[in-house]
Amino acid sequence: AIERKPLTGINFEADIKCVAVEFIDEAVYVCVGHEGGFNVWYWKTGGENKLVWEERTQGIGCIGLKWIRPSIQMSQPMICVAFEHGGIKLYQPQCNVKMSLNLVSEIHINHSIKSFDAHRNLIVVGSDDGTLDYVLIDDAVLHRPHKFHQEVGSICALNLVEIPERNNTFVCSVVTIDGTLLSLELSKR
Repeated sequence: AIERKPLTGINFEADIKCVAVEFIDEAVYVCVGHEGGFNVWYWKTGGENKLVWEERTQGIGCIGLKWIRPSIQMSQPMICVAFEHGGIKLYQPQCNVKMSLNLVSEIHINHSIKSFDAHRNLIVVGSDDGTLDYVLIDDAVLHRPHKFHQEVGSICALNLVEIPERNNTFVCSVVTIDGTLLSLELSKR
């Protein structure tokens, strides 16, 4: 049976548009766009809600966030956040007396980001000029972006999926504003 009663409720400024929600290991992570930044709430079964992180980026909206484990050896996941001005940041949660996030790496690509996805140690970002870039993560460090594909049209959404049968191979599906759907293969060597 599906329980229809909410487990918890979190209220924040109603005039800020929420663009993404990620749930992992009994915690809800909410990315807030437009006026900027993102908030992280810690939520535990039983109703404890606590704001543990708030990052404001004046006038720079957040495109999305994703929990990733860049390597199998990492026991702790990391959070990857993409911003519309071209910034990508990687945070490591710290669970000391008080939970917080530590910024461990950041880069800036040379154009705005309209869509983004991340999987393990790979990030793909799409822009409104039709450019797809990929960024590799190695030892919790974001490496310089590489052009993956150009001129697919103004990108409004993308999704990245790993093909387990083919080592280090991903399919990136892209939807453009004019309604075109493309699936592109990306192999890491």
